[in-house]
Amino acid sequence: YALGYRLLGLPMSLFGGSISQVFFQRAAEARLKGTLAVLVENAFRRLVMFGTFPIMLLTIIGRDLFVVAFGERWAEAGVYTQILSTWVFFQLMSGPLSTLFSVLERQEMGLRVNLLLIITRFLALGIGGLLGNARLALALFSASGILGYGWMCIWILKASQVPRAQVLQVLSRYLGVSIVILLPLGLAKCLLPVPPLLSLVAAAIASGVYAYFVIRSEPQLGANLARFVSSGGWRRKK
Repeated sequence: YALGYRLLGLPMSLFGGSISQVFFQRAAEARLKGTLAVLVENAFRRLVMFGTFPIMLLTIIGRDLFVVAFGERWAEAGVYTQILSTWVFFQLMSGPLSTLFSVLERQEMGLRVNLLLIITRFLALGIGGLLGNARLALALFSASGILGYGWMCIWILKASQVPRAQVLQVLSRYLGVSIVILLPLGLAKCLLPVPPLLSLVAAAIASGVYAYFVIRSEPQLGANLARFVSSGGWRRKK
């Protein structure tokens, strides 16, 4: 569990943390200017854009990734990663957006969400422990996080006056594209004995296809990436 959570949590916390650092200040300024809905919508779109595909991919190849990287004896950790991945996606989205509780001066809602998460997590682990089923415990644990963080995101988007139609459009766009790209790999995993290494190769190809879609659909992102590469910024970072 610790290894699986670290694999999921570390990149997501770095990505979410980098957004949270600047989002809070911009959100406070946007509320005063009356542009909070636009800022929140843009942040939500980018979180969904960068989070949906990797999490869905890990849900499919989590076990294979651990088998190739750490050996067959760590296969169960890969299964745990598959179970927890959707929960981590909702946690990723809610992290930066949760700063809006302070911006909107509604900290009591943040307290309610955290109380809900604590109670449901104890119940999930307790039920799984009493039944002696680790996978069930993690599945219930993940489901409790999805419900808690999902409710948090819905409340924040509504309180920020982000149009529901825009939220549905963003979700359907990137969720639909991710499903289309990953459907062949998912079907192959269900119907055929695909070797773990071959699964990772297919996953890398699918990731390239999704990256191409994101760059084409977000011209500004593509332009920034091109400037970064042409200026040799990646060399300086390295």
